[in-house]
Amino acid sequence: MAYIKMDKYDYYAYIGVHDNKDYDYFTLLVDTNVAINLERFYYTPRKLHVNKLSATIDFLLDNIDKDTVFGFALQEACWDYSLKSLNEGQYDKMQTALTTQYDWDIKFIKSHSSTNGISSDKEVVRTPSPDINSLIDQFSSNPTMIISYACVLKIMILEKKYPRKSKKAIEDFIDFIDNILYYNPALEVQVAIYYFLGKDDSYTLGNALFKFDKRKSNVLLKAWNTCWDLFYLRLLQRSYYLPEESNSFSPKLVTSDYGLITLASLCSLEATINIGNNEILPIISFKTSDILPEFSTYVDEVQERLYFGCLDRDSKRNKTILRTEYLLNLISELEKEIITLSQLD
Repeated sequence: MAYIKMDKYDYYAYIGVHDNKDYDYFTLLVDTNVAINLERFYYTPRKLHVNKLSATIDFLLDNIDKDTVFGFALQEACWDYSLKSLNEGQYDKMQTALTTQYDWDIKFIKSHSSTNGISSDKEVVRTPSPDINSLIDQFSSNPTMIISYACVLKIMILEKKYPRKSKKAIEDFIDFIDNILYYNPALEVQVAIYYFLGKDDSYTLGNALFKFDKRKSNVLLKAWNTCWDLFYLRLLQRSYYLPEESNSFSPKLVTSDYGLITLASLCSLEATINIGNNEILPIISFKTSDILPEFSTYVDEVQERLYFGCLDRDSKRNKTILRTEYLLNLISELEKEIITLSQLD
């Protein structure tokens, strides 16, 4: 699984791609929770809880000389579902805070922490999000997550259809990958296997990741938030193995989000094949000790099926006419199904 190192406050997690090997980082990929804390530190430091404030001060002091990348965090944090685009006022305000802090020296960072913050003349207006029955018209917030979104919706549907410890749920999911989606997304497969066939700890972690217990939350937004967590881990993996493409060097991902930390603890990021043309092929691997013993042989069979089905999926995918339209129609049907099932709870 990914290498996770907590800071001394047990608040920020630094995530690396290797399982049992740490490494020094130069590029630091920042998720949305960290970006929000940095913005609050800039404008209203005294409103941060003491532990969060101390952790954020140390984060800045420790990483002021690093290549910190927070563009994707800005994209997620400032997306406005009412506008179906970025909220430009919010984006400008947050970007100002994040970029300005990296021009501060250590003395100023420490002194700023005890002030009332820096006032802003930027007015941010956000209208309440409408009732969301589909996210298809919101994909421009991150179009790379379309496959992940389909998979996460499918997993959420299976959670409502099958009990835990259900081999049938995984059979249904793999059939979906082979014969409907025609893609084999490594991270999503790992999460599904651990949730349905894993031991109690893996089940609990998966439950926290998908927020299945929060029945009153909008189910599509829960799925979308899970996709962002998956995206950040993919970003870390790709940035590490394709440094020239990503303009990164020895990257790590930092977060305070429990769901993302949970996901990193479940998924392997180090098993990849470089297939050229700036592409890597993630390899699905499982920690056998986290799988219920009665399913260990079956999981091996799933790995083998997915591996040898690669060419067949490629062939089916290449024969699909209007591929994007096909995926959007598929997602529309999955959204309708999960909404209907959620309304029965």
